Amino acid sequence: MDGVGLSQCGYEQGLKKEIVDTNKCCRCGTCAAVCPKNRERRSYNPLMAASLNSLGVKTHSDEVCNLCLDTCPIQDQEKNDGIGNIVAVWRARAVDDSLRQDCQDGGACTAFLESLTKHSIVNVRDKQWRPDVVFGKEPRTAAGSKYSATSSLSILPFRHNKIAFVGLPCQMSGITSAQKHGLLPEITLKVGLFCTKNFIFEPLRDIIEARGIKMDEIKKMEISKRFTLTLDNGEKRKISLSSLKGCVVPGCDYCMDFCAFKSDIVFGSVGTGKGYTTVIARTKEAETLFKSAVEKHFIVADEKVVLKDILFMQEKKVMRNKDG
Repeated sequence: MDGVGLSQCGYEQGLKKEIVDTNKCCRCGTCAAVCPKNRERRSYNPLMAASLNSLGVKTHSDEVCNLCLDTCPIQDQEKNDGIGNIVAVWRARAVDDSLRQDCQDGGACTAFLESLTKHSIVNVRDKQWRPDVVFGKEPRTAAGSKYSATSSLSILPFRHNKIAFVGLPCQMSGITSAQKHGLLPEITLKVGLFCTKNFIFEPLRDIIEARGIKMDEIKKMEISKRFTLTLDNGEKRKISLSSLKGCVVPGCDYCMDFCAFKSDIVFGSVGTGKGYTTVIARTKEAETLFKSAVEKHFIVADEKVVLKDILFMQEKKVMRNKDG
């Protein structure tokens, strides 16, 4: 939709009508990141930030547009072939033993971030496993999958450049769409993650705590056939995935991207054995950065990846999708 010539903000008849009111929002934060009225990007709520009356968002502009809908990854769904562009693929793990113990799979994503010298890092996590966006701290302070939605795009600062942004397929798509409009140029490396679905923090926390587990005692979260929590004392607690249905972000039911097609480099567990991370470089720059991480002994890697397993998960997500 072209916002030129509109007499009022397009949120009400655009994003709100098409995505929010139909319960398709994936909580990626793209709308708040591109909204010209959110000049300081300080709103966590993607459902409100694009609105003229949104709470906590200072109006710095009278600009009129439909950018929130134009860049929404749910609105801009594409059916991609296969698992996307592949420049190189690896089975990888972090060299640092302590990092592998704290991270999911082989810890290769965190090790890769630690190897970067020319990018600022956006981290997400606090002690309660609540999504909490922190800019510029050491990558391992936010190591490990959180499985909770965060609108981290909405609070990226304007004052930095060369940001390596780690996010889900929806966020990779949102960034790519925004950059086609000349927005979010500060993000120069898109680090994607494999994703089947994501969860809303509060109900997920309630389910965990109802089983007598304290959030600040969790060391690691993993999803395979079950939702497995590793506690600080080494104990593993398992929760059936069927128990988590009420926690799923509604927009996940409309997403057709498992393997982060729009990323520069993507990390995930599918396609490799336990203790390893699958890594797909989608650009030559990302391939160079990853090879540098290996050369600097942050990561060890080989090419023993089963691509058909990744394709299976991608096709499964498309078939599950309500519009697919």
